Amino acid sequence: MKKQGYKRLSFDDRKVIERMLKKGGSVSEIAKTLNKSDQAIYHELKRCKGLERYNADFAQQDYLKCNKYNGREAKLELDNELAKYISKMILEESLSPVEIINRLRSENYPNFPSSKTTIYAAIDNGLIPSVTRKTLLSKRKKTHMFSNGLIKIPRWICDELSLEDNEDLEIDIVHDKIIIKKASNN
Repeated sequence: MKKQGYKRLSFDDRKVIERMLKKGGSVSEIAKTLNKSDQAIYHELKRCKGLERYNADFAQQDYLKCNKYNGREAKLELDNELAKYISKMILEESLSPVEIINRLRSENYPNFPSSKTTIYAAIDNGLIPSVTRKTLLSKRKKTHMFSNGLIKIPRWICDELSLEDNEDLEIDIVHDKIIIKKASNN
């Protein structure tokens, strides 16, 4: 199994470690289960070196104590009302992260995120209720026309139509709507 980029162990990961150790699981079994390296698990076990056995609660407290100055908490983790408001803007109004920031700025909302990256990170971390990257993309209905007349077809449309690069499309105009279809192979 391919290891993903480095990501810190969560409290849930620590509970899995504790549970698997109680059942006699090996370090390599735990590492495989959590998709981590053996070395990462050995390093985590050192947190409870002075204890009789590994304790997830103690390890989590040690982690928090050692890392309390490593960055600040996410704005959207601290402000549930803001997270709900952003969720509403995405789900009901189909606003992009940039449009959301501009709206919050114009409304003089206190402590609003100043970067679209902050909103994307909050979505990835599940801090914005009922919103994932997929829902965010599926709500976007706008695209951009370039000065040479080309349009960019958003990735979610390509995924929805199972389009590959350089594949032909059929385009029809019905009243004021453009209809895009995957070209039929006749």
